[in-house]
Amino acid sequence: TIAHNRYRYAKVLRPTRAEGEPVTKVVAPDGEAEAAWVVGRIRALLRSGAARPSDVAVLYRSAAQARPIETHLQLERIAYRVLGGQAVYDRKEVKDALAYFQLLVAPGNDLAVRRALETPPRGLGAAAFRHLTAHAEARRGRLWDAVRESDRIEGLTPAARRALAWVRELVARAHADARELGYAAALSRMLDAVDLRGLVDRSTGSEAAAAARWEGVRWLVSAVERFEQRHRGSGRVPWHEFLATLALSGKDAGDGDGRETEVVTLATLHSAKGLEWDHVFLVGCEEGRLPHARALAPRANDPVPGDVEEERRLFYVGITRARERLWLCRAARRIDRGRIVERTPSRFLDELPDEVVEHDIDRDERMDAADLAAAVDALLADVGPEVPAS
Repeated sequence: TIAHNRYRYAKVLRPTRAEGEPVTKVVAPDGEAEAAWVVGRIRALLRSGAARPSDVAVLYRSAAQARPIETHLQLERIAYRVLGGQAVYDRKEVKDALAYFQLLVAPGNDLAVRRALETPPRGLGAAAFRHLTAHAEARRGRLWDAVRESDRIEGLTPAARRALAWVRELVARAHADARELGYAAALSRMLDAVDLRGLVDRSTGSEAAAAARWEGVRWLVSAVERFEQRHRGSGRVPWHEFLATLALSGKDAGDGDGRETEVVTLATLHSAKGLEWDHVFLVGCEEGRLPHARALAPRANDPVPGDVEEERRLFYVGITRARERLWLCRAARRIDRGRIVERTPSRFLDELPDEVVEHDIDRDERMDAADLAAAVDALLADVGPEVPAS
């Protein structure tokens, strides 16, 4: 692969281990299916005992590509950490949204209750929280118990009482919405009612940056919806499991040198340099993602055509992070700004030697005519000499 770069130092690398498993190229119908397939394969590796979480990594070109992977890891209750970017559930606006969700399903978490009461600011100062906390401690209750009984707490100002009454009514409406529409819809309505999107917009420098931040909130709502759908018909939804997995994931579990505890690693290619795992999934192997779209737009002031070559070096970093198994994954189409866009395979995939690449086509995967023809050709090559074209 790296031999295709013109501006490089010539060197010969020799393997020190025996020949391993063939590289697997995976084509998913769309981006969502790609994330689901990757996490499903990770789950199979872990459940079979073939790998520990720390043996597995998912790599990508840009940090935003981690979001669908994170969502599916959360659904499968697989703990993970993020290198080279902030986990979606560790971002301020997502934590704010999650605090409101906990008001709905787990109001016994005092930190979440306080975060929701303080976001957006509603005139509840330090004195109000002192009164609420003292009331809760005197009755061996929780902060939310004090909020529910705030009309009987002495020392609160009229403005504080009105603010707390509004929050109580918000939660009561959310419970009604959850029963009628589901928890994801109830959460969305709560966030609309407190204008969390407006708070994000006002605290962000540009519309594009605000939209990017809000994507994390949308992923949280989506994760809630998926978790609820998975447990629909099983009685009570175990939201405590959902919240417990969030608490485990996305945080650095070690000292930052790559020797983390038992969690799956999500990392950008830049952050993966110098690290290795037994099982590596490199996702988004498509033109515009790897190589990145910026590298495909030539610039007149470039002294040498090094943009694509740098992307190839990053691809090389990715494929050499795997000790035992490597999966190169791409989507046939993705949703971009509300439109379905057909994706082109990365040019780097074509540069790999055919003899070390195994094409893995799932039986449930949708195949177009070109995919079907390629599969038939591969089958004919296995069973006999090539059939001349008619």
